[in-house]
Amino acid sequence: MQSGHNYLPQGYQQDAGLLEDTIACSEKVLSRESSYPEELLKLAEIYYLQKQWEDAITTCYKIILWQPNHAQTYKLLGNSLQSQGKLDEAIRSYNKALQIDPNFVEVMVNLGSVFYKKGEVETAIDLYQNAIKLQPDFGAIYWNLGKILQEKGDLEQAFSYLQKAVQLQPDLPGINSHLIQAYAYQKEGKLDDAISQYQHAIALSPDDVTAYLCLGSVYLQQGELENAIGNFQTAIQVQPHHAEAHKSLGLAILQKGKIEDKFNLELLEKAIKSFLVALEIKPNLNDAYRGCFESLAHLWRHNFDRASIWLEQYSHLCEKNGNISGKIALISSHLQAGNYAIAQETFLDLEKSLLENLSQLTIPEIEALYFHLLFNLPHLRDNLTLNSQLFREIGKQYREQCAINIRQISPKTLHPQSNIPLKIGFLSPHFRRHSVGWCSYDVIGELSKITPEIYCYVTGFLKADDLTKKIKTIAKKFYAPETNVNERDSEIIIKEIIQDKIDILIDLDSITVATNIEIIQAKPAPVCISWLGFDAPFISEKKNYFIGDDSTHPVGTEKLYTEKVIIAPDSFIAVSGFSTLPISENDLRKSHRIGLNQIVYLSVASGRKLNPDLINAQIKILKKVPDSVLLYKGLQGDRALIYKRYQEECVTQGVSFHRVKFLDFSPTEENHRLSYIFADIMLDSYPYNGGTHSLEALWFETPIVTRVGEQYLSRMGYSFLKNLGINTGIAQSWEEYIEWGVKLGKDENLRKEIKEKLRKAKEKETLAPLWNPQKLAEDLYSLFLMVLAQQNRLIMADRDLLI
Repeated sequence: MQSGHNYLPQGYQQDAGLLEDTIACSEKVLSRESSYPEELLKLAEIYYLQKQWEDAITTCYKIILWQPNHAQTYKLLGNSLQSQGKLDEAIRSYNKALQIDPNFVEVMVNLGSVFYKKGEVETAIDLYQNAIKLQPDFGAIYWNLGKILQEKGDLEQAFSYLQKAVQLQPDLPGINSHLIQAYAYQKEGKLDDAISQYQHAIALSPDDVTAYLCLGSVYLQQGELENAIGNFQTAIQVQPHHAEAHKSLGLAILQKGKIEDKFNLELLEKAIKSFLVALEIKPNLNDAYRGCFESLAHLWRHNFDRASIWLEQYSHLCEKNGNISGKIALISSHLQAGNYAIAQETFLDLEKSLLENLSQLTIPEIEALYFHLLFNLPHLRDNLTLNSQLFREIGKQYREQCAINIRQISPKTLHPQSNIPLKIGFLSPHFRRHSVGWCSYDVIGELSKITPEIYCYVTGFLKADDLTKKIKTIAKKFYAPETNVNERDSEIIIKEIIQDKIDILIDLDSITVATNIEIIQAKPAPVCISWLGFDAPFISEKKNYFIGDDSTHPVGTEKLYTEKVIIAPDSFIAVSGFSTLPISENDLRKSHRIGLNQIVYLSVASGRKLNPDLINAQIKILKKVPDSVLLYKGLQGDRALIYKRYQEECVTQGVSFHRVKFLDFSPTEENHRLSYIFADIMLDSYPYNGGTHSLEALWFETPIVTRVGEQYLSRMGYSFLKNLGINTGIAQSWEEYIEWGVKLGKDENLRKEIKEKLRKAKEKETLAPLWNPQKLAEDLYSLFLMVLAQQNRLIMADRDLLI
């Protein structure tokens, strides 16, 4: 960091003997005539060079008595006070100089160095930036600003200033040209050249933490995680209390854990520890909050006991720092575990003051609200008005504060569609055996028969499988970055979409994938649509679209959305069926020790979808239907806690707990689907209905009982049954839910009637839209043409305005 003394007038001899002679000569002159402020100033400057701070200060005060509005004197006084460590007094002196001369650039820079020393970094940055505006050719200012930004971890901005400093003043002290050149190579994508230059920089300055951090980031970009981790660890050895180094180490360890076939719990805990250390050192380090939250989310999906220990530390640290991310993590983890009561209580407590304080929250807090609280909200409450209000307000804050790095594409760059067939792009990291993959594959395949211009963009780590291979054969282009692109690195994919001139861009995941949101917020295609993975993202202010049907979105509900809701003519979803293993129902019942005449209810609800009302209703149904059993198959959750919840409810209602059977995890979807074959009735979850699970049950001709709510995600079961022409099992309350469950359990003829309707719905002559992806593809293509035509008119209108 260049300090104030670098901006003294040039020309003074710094040899100790010569300076002493000069001082003696000056004192003789002043002894004869003490009314020369200019001579006094020269003497004060010589004292300063001799590090005789008290003499310099005394002389400056003498000058001020003669000339109280002499800016240069106040500057020198400030420099002397700063050298003595009297920072507040130096600030007063510098401020006086700026009152006299507001454009005194050297004083601005020196004042910036004082604020930097006091830890008021943002004030220092503002001063340096103002100085650059006044004197844009002063290299040392760029250097100071670059070094501060480098310490903050804002390397891209830092190196741009450092490069400018070197261009203006190549002789600046402390320059490591290898480091600057390496970063330039890294930005250009010349990673091998960057590595070589970083290694030269380290050889030249082995104690430069930045070089290790940058080299580690290149290795991380290349997917060489061990090398990345090694460099981050070396950076910590060089400077143990460097927050950015601990944060970077956490990110690398987390990335290593994510590419394992199964998450490595030891790595997750190491990552969390690194993030917590970083936050203890630097409480406002945004990436550390993000990384810690993500690591915790993965950990509590696999080991609630270990996660709870780290979660307590993270929540305590967040509370100490005044950050609400800890509360959001508590809501997410308890809901995931199946501990609904604590999750809901924490949410209601948070909601009380949330809307009033949204504009004061930090970026990590807004991101945690948007991607985690909003994801959990439909599980916690079925109130469309209140929920949509939170969605709109949090979505607005996310759009304004967090998505600012991705600029919306100008209408000038968008091409109005004029040729058929349309170019249709899909965004997802889930082009594989995943709910999104199963529910989109058939429709994408049918769309490829209408237009061969199908483009798939992978927006995160993809664990490819047999379904991935099938999707690849459909797509004209299947874009999956070769390097280990960070999930949030959206600009690369945006460039691909613009280059491919996509007409319709379909986001398959909504707020469950951050990259998708950043991309559709940028709007790199004339029409951007969210479909399938979740509710609408609530970010577009009627510029983007969301697909539903008249059952999921009855008339009037569209007013509560920020996206334009597209209503599919029949169903918002369609699949051609699901496969399972060849085994008989009798053999399955025997293998699970279930009698051939027993009524089998099935619940496929993860811990997040479980709540006391649902468990209460299921056990009440068991109580009223003699010789019935409930099979519980929750794919995620704290098994011991869920087991306890069912046991407590059985005791309360006087039902033998042996009638609740817990099924183990299945190795494949085909194994899992065997559950539907020997189940008589599936009991759907509420307020978040089953999606893929309900479709699977209906395909295997298993009647379902579903409760209809207000929000889209509590109306999916209703949409499926209405689409199949079935009213049986549709409940508007828990009382009706229980009544339908009991009636279907006791009435064998009613079950047979429903099974027959479900069988006929799959036949070619009477094929229901739910099982007809060809029809949905044709319906969607027609809707795409319509909305694209509307959008083209808007694009042309914008172009006219821009000319």
